Amino acid sequence: MLVLGVRRLRGPASIQASLGVLSRTSRVTRFTTDIRRTMATSSTSGKKVEWLVILPDREGVIERRMEVRPSHLANVQQDADSGFWLLGGAYFSDVPKAGENPPPIIGSAMLAHAETKEEVLEKLKRDVYSESGVWDWEKVRIYPFRSAVGGAAGKV
Repeated sequence: MLVLGVRRLRGPASIQASLGVLSRTSRVTRFTTDIRRTMATSSTSGKKVEWLVILPDREGVIERRMEVRPSHLANVQQDADSGFWLLGGAYFSDVPKAGENPPPIIGSAMLAHAETKEEVLEKLKRDVYSESGVWDWEKVRIYPFRSAVGGAAGKV
């Protein structure tokens, strides 16, 4: 029981909690729970959310990228069909010119629909672009994202 001034509060813990009165133990438990929630990279609701994924290529890997691209696209398409990847593609150093082969690709950008950042990372690590050293993992960025138009807009 928590003592405030000289007045003791009595009654079930649920009533005390509804009045904003928590025991020291309850405050510590709530505090540590809040820290865990804040530091976690997963969604707090347990529902799937969108993740914006930026995957720069390592220098000088365009030939390797083009070699393994058919395998990459086949595997990514399976995950897109299941709803994991909402969109994805290459980004460029400049606007590609008609007939330019290979185009000036410098990385990949993707939008995932998953519960956690870790789930996205696991998919990416099993991708042929990761396994063949195309993506520069020191520069990879993954951000929680919410589509306003397209993607999962209005669905999450």
